[in-house]
Amino acid sequence: MLIGRTGVGKSSFINTTFGVNAAPISHYESCTKVVKHYSKSSQWGNFCLLDTPGLCEDNDVLDDKYLGLIKNDKSIPHNVSVVYVTVLNDTRFRREEKMALKKIYDYFPSYFSNMWLIFTFAASVDSARRIEVVTRRRNDIESYIKSCDRGFKGFTEVAMVDNVVSNWSTSSITPDEFFCG
Repeated sequence: MLIGRTGVGKSSFINTTFGVNAAPISHYESCTKVVKHYSKSSQWGNFCLLDTPGLCEDNDVLDDKYLGLIKNDKSIPHNVSVVYVTVLNDTRFRREEKMALKKIYDYFPSYFSNMWLIFTFAASVDSARRIEVVTRRRNDIESYIKSCDRGFKGFTEVAMVDNVVSNWSTSSITPDEFFCG
């Protein structure tokens, strides 16, 4: 299940992963208003990605509505793997990010026991600074979560992706750098 702020590329990540435009996207407004299931068969087996509405769009009421949709969706397994999606090219750990993380934690504290972190828009960060930026952003996010949950041990996996630039990773990053966790 992908979760995070609005506009960070959750739906685009699904489209990139599946290689088709399955999830609607827009450069100007949020498209995902309900939890959507996208399934795919692959050589490694079947898998499903859950797209969720973005948080911090307009107000807390909308966030509570969207998180309530996730909480009340009986089709989401209790042992779902959760992927927190955020942009790598943010220059600061912003209030909206803290608000989103706090809301997610308030609704779903158990999600943080086995959570992945995906940084989108990684190609927009200079390749010479990419690992430094990932390390800084990861530390900021993990430190904030630890302030909410002293038992949080860190993200299970951390990865960089780019939803816009095709084949960016083949020339600008090594496989060991792609997964940073």
